[in-house]
Amino acid sequence: MASTTTESTGNALRYVFSAYGIVEEIVSDNGPQFVSEEFQKFVKLNGINHICSAAYHPSSNGEAERAVQTFKTTMKTMNNEPGTLNQKMARFLLSYRSTPHTTTQVSPAELFFGRQIRTRLDIMRPNLSNKVQKNITPKESKVRIFQEGDSVWIRDYRKYIEKWVGGIIVHQLGPVSYQVKVGDLIWKRHVDQIRERATDIPVSESNTNIPITMHAPFDSTQSNQVQDNLPNSTVESATEACIQTLVQAESHEISKTASPAMKQLPKRSTRGIPAKKLDL
Repeated sequence: MASTTTESTGNALRYVFSAYGIVEEIVSDNGPQFVSEEFQKFVKLNGINHICSAAYHPSSNGEAERAVQTFKTTMKTMNNEPGTLNQKMARFLLSYRSTPHTTTQVSPAELFFGRQIRTRLDIMRPNLSNKVQKNITPKESKVRIFQEGDSVWIRDYRKYIEKWVGGIIVHQLGPVSYQVKVGDLIWKRHVDQIRERATDIPVSESNTNIPITMHAPFDSTQSNQVQDNLPNSTVESATEACIQTLVQAESHEISKTASPAMKQLPKRSTRGIPAKKLDL
């Protein structure tokens, strides 16, 4: 605080109350900013019990005086250490608030927050509670993982371009984010925007724009196109084989419904006689 007036003291307390709530009791000395009428209205309005220590007897507020003495002694020992005054003060407060008190057997931070704050010493000793919590927590669904250099399909949001283009995984930015090389460009994509790609197709700068081919059933137009691409002899042979199959099926059905007299007739021998082509 740059000033210790009643107004400045009230503003500082309001800032503390906004973060941690209004306290029930305040113990202070008999400074003019604490015994003023304005400060008495402030504590009364907020329902705070204000206790002043005895005049000319600092030990009445022994806890505050002891904290001030500890701070002064520590700052003197840190005089030759590197760092600014604010850095030294921050290091002192971290050590003081994380050290267990002789009376309470717990640190001031644990009394205030209900937990121990993390320091550099926690790096050297394992935290078993976190390990146990990880073991009892249900495991989430597995996320697909890609390695650097993997050939993949990635989603392309440019207009008049194939929706999926080929690319190569360059770097993993996070658990579900990747950098993918597409031609001369580097794109950032989520794992949901990436699909696995067959490893037998090498990906290079010349074929990274190959789209995914979806095989659909042939329609009549495609069938005609296929027939146009086939030789005439192949088409005729296939047509003749289909017609003979249909004729044999019809003959079999007729034989089932024929009369007994017709069934007794001798079958005509066609051995050695070439089959005639049907003109349709």
